[in-house]
Amino acid sequence: MIDPAFWQSETVAHLPIEIRYFFIGLFSNADDQGRMKAHPALLRSKLYPYDDINLEDIEDWLDLLVEGQFIVVYILDAKSYVQIVNWWKYQHPRWAWPSEYPAPPEWQDRVHYRQGNKVITQNWDHSEATASDESSDDEPTAEPPRAQNGTTVEPAPSISGSISTSISGSGSTSIMGASAPDADADADALTVYVATLLSSFGMDQPETVAREAAPYGYSTTEIRALIDHADQHNLGPGWLRGELRAGRRAPPARPDPKADSHRYVTGKFAEFIQS
Repeated sequence: MIDPAFWQSETVAHLPIEIRYFFIGLFSNADDQGRMKAHPALLRSKLYPYDDINLEDIEDWLDLLVEGQFIVVYILDAKSYVQIVNWWKYQHPRWAWPSEYPAPPEWQDRVHYRQGNKVITQNWDHSEATASDESSDDEPTAEPPRAQNGTTVEPAPSISGSISTSISGSGSTSIMGASAPDADADADALTVYVATLLSSFGMDQPETVAREAAPYGYSTTEIRALIDHADQHNLGPGWLRGELRAGRRAPPARPDPKADSHRYVTGKFAEFIQS
């Protein structure tokens, strides 16, 4: 969510319109720590999927946002990342997952999420984080976190690295360590389970995508149907992310024409034999 103060900022007002749009795109696609990969081609695919934007423009806009101290662009292990500088000034979430990406040097993340029965909190100074959180049963949960190099905080939980998944054409899903929630489960439990399904399919930032898809009221069966469709047609995680963000469901399975023809011929042949 973009804080209304963003639109009233005189500093932001000095930016050209196209760079403001680009900056908002970074906000919208960043993870809970205000971070994402900075590769120009990847940013173009995420922010401008239907526009013909030059990669040179993306690079220039990044440079201008860096000069204005709106973002930090840094390289670790030969990969470039973006960190939004005033992320916590304009974002006030109740819960914040650790980032999948390493933090920039001397940067401290703020994390507040539930791991099993324990609430993990680091550098969290939000008023929403109260003692009552410790006993609440409806917080989002995470699997045990994996190690990251070069970070100053506990790294992101690795869902894909700690479960075994098998998705078949029949729509059945077996996930070790994560069972499907009941029909009357709360939204947080469903979101965590959906994130697990998406992670098993190789989805980048599955928790973020699961939260974005939540307002569309997907059932776990519909999520599995979309994953099966993407798998059967080699569409990949990018296609699946777009469908979920648009609230689309998997198209109905089309009948196999060969199977229908076989049944028809068999039926006619049976009639001929009986006549």
